[in-house]
Amino acid sequence: MFRLLDALVPERGLILDLGCGHGLVAHWLALGAAGRTVTGVDFDEEKLAVARRACADPVRVRFETGDIRSWSGPAADAVLMGAV
Repeated sequence: MFRLLDALVPERGLILDLGCGHGLVAHWLALGAAGRTVTGVDFDEEKLAVARRACADPVRVRFETGDIRSWSGPAADAVLMGAV
């Protein structure tokens, strides 16, 4: 699944990972292309804490607490909703 996502998501631009959980997809996509910045959003603060601790590049990968049903984020080049 990750290789397919990497191939489908643009190599440059802002990627939103809605319902990001522990941030595995967000981290994978950021590592796959240096031109990507990824913002993960989830309501589960415990999962986000894990995602933030695992983050090797906090400039290009960040995580926000939010309910995606009411969260209004920036315009993005791709939006993912894998496990929502």
